[in-house]
Amino acid sequence: MVKENYKKIFHSAPFGFAYHRIITDNNDIPVDYEFLEINNELEKLTGLSSKNVINKKFSNVFDKKLADEFNWVEFYGNIAINGGEDSFEQYSDFLKRLYKINIFSPEKYYFTTLFQDITNEKILTEASKYFLEYNDMEPDYDRICNDILKISKARYAVFNLFNIDGTTFKTVAFAGVGDHIQKAIRILGFDFMEKTWEYDPSREKKQKTA
Repeated sequence: MVKENYKKIFHSAPFGFAYHRIITDNNDIPVDYEFLEINNELEKLTGLSSKNVINKKFSNVFDKKLADEFNWVEFYGNIAINGGEDSFEQYSDFLKRLYKINIFSPEKYYFTTLFQDITNEKILTEASKYFLEYNDMEPDYDRICNDILKISKARYAVFNLFNIDGTTFKTVAFAGVGDHIQKAIRILGFDFMEKTWEYDPSREKKQKTA
């Protein structure tokens, strides 16, 4: 009953949870690991589906790209066999996200991982540091716009600045717009960079009531 209660807690937890078994060769050297259980939050964080990973090996779930990023099997295997716990931050180029991972072994050859997506927190920390350090220099609007795009997970982002008169604003940066779209804009002769736009209060009112 206690074990079932713990399982319910992990499955409803606001962090990614996965339970694994390490696989070793005849010399007890870790060569792979198997997914035994994952929760809904981990599915959301990584895009994995329990039906596609449960009772499957790491080497069969992920392609070689992810395996080359970090020696997951060796790291996890050391804790699964020798016990203990650890935590670290790891950026996955495959998933384009930064994770904080806590790992511990409840019994030999088994280990649990707890995942937190800290991508947005990292971006906000770096952005705050940048604003504190740039002083009187002109801000890098392209960088700010790219950070906004990453945090919002939108398809594109546009950074506009109001002019001193308060009735017009100017586009100073955009992100997420592909090269082919930019090329089409140039061909059409319509470039919204540095373009001044008239402020329309009715548009703001529509957005608030939408």
